[in-house]
Amino acid sequence: MNTEINSPQHPAKKISFFFSDIGRGGIGQVFLSLAREFSLKGHHVELVLQQLSESDRSQIPKSISVYLLKPEPMFISRLRIWRWFPEHSKALLYPFLIPFQAPKQQTVANDLRRYLNNHAPDLLYSAKPHTNMIAIMAALKSSANTKVIITEHTALSIDLHSRQKKLRFKNLPQSLAIFYPMADELVTVSHCAGKDLLETIQNNQLRPRPIYNPIPIDTIREKMREPLEHRWFNKTKVKVILAVGRLENQKDFPTLLHAFSAVRKQGEFKLIILGEGKRREKLELLINQLDLNDHVEMPGHVKNPYAYMYHSDLFVMSSLWEGLPTVLIEALACECKVVSTDCPCGPMEILDGGNYGSLVPVANSLALADAMISADKMTLDCQQQLDYLDQFRPHLIAKQHQHAFFD
Repeated sequence: MNTEINSPQHPAKKISFFFSDIGRGGIGQVFLSLAREFSLKGHHVELVLQQLSESDRSQIPKSISVYLLKPEPMFISRLRIWRWFPEHSKALLYPFLIPFQAPKQQTVANDLRRYLNNHAPDLLYSAKPHTNMIAIMAALKSSANTKVIITEHTALSIDLHSRQKKLRFKNLPQSLAIFYPMADELVTVSHCAGKDLLETIQNNQLRPRPIYNPIPIDTIREKMREPLEHRWFNKTKVKVILAVGRLENQKDFPTLLHAFSAVRKQGEFKLIILGEGKRREKLELLINQLDLNDHVEMPGHVKNPYAYMYHSDLFVMSSLWEGLPTVLIEALACECKVVSTDCPCGPMEILDGGNYGSLVPVANSLALADAMISADKMTLDCQQQLDYLDQFRPHLIAKQHQHAFFD
């Protein structure tokens, strides 16, 4: 156990993480990784969730406890939020009070308040705009002296623009400008995401602190060497290009497919896209239209994507926006060459301005194709790359949080 943490200067803290569910990736995995590190350092850690599947439960170490929040009827939660903050009813109107598809986080606001009263954690972490606002509201209405640390994990301006047709995202920047300054701390997962947040909310009271997400480099490198059975990796002349992500608009796989259509004419290339999502049918139709059925596979979710990264000749990310795209860091850890769009936010920082991979403009299939074809000329210094990735190791990220918020 870390003696520094348990010294009089660094007593153990009660730390809670408030989010919906663990899931396959994203915020759930980031918070679980941080929770593990804090627990290893002697802190008392609890996950405060809205739901928990048996498969997700198996990911949680026994040293970390779980509290499942109890929802209340939506109309009661609407009324409660309005009664809590009548002076801000106009700002709360679209995010919480009137949308037909209101955010499910609001139904647990009162139980979160009760949880804070009864458990009184020293710190409460949350992520994403609506969840952050609920965390702030519950803390303000509780009697606990809990420090609320809200986190933003994406380029907020573009993310909100992509959701503008949904009522609960209408005028959300104005609502965040009111409630975000009420949090004790604000973390963004990249410098770019912090800058974008300030430009989006336009509130000079905010002081976002950039701290990268924790990435389990050692675990990734263990899993990348596991056996992988796939016919394309057994052919010496075939070069396999890999992409990983949800099959949704944000990942812009149509641009990747158009780029790959041009790349395929330059040699024996194959493309594998790992992930699942709402755009599968449209992507399958595009694959057919581009006559790529024999050259592209979309096997959905796989148990071990790191083995694919390790065996692939090139990893490509074609996203329109991100925050700190984990897959780029994972691909680098798996000793894979990388081509990425220079989207806001994250790739420029992760790839160190292009020193660890190629950066191309977003939504530009010609530029993406040229970079994919030129990837053969890339040289990898695997040890230098691993040394560079040290900055993302969970114990170092946890230490940054400790120095920033625990003293």
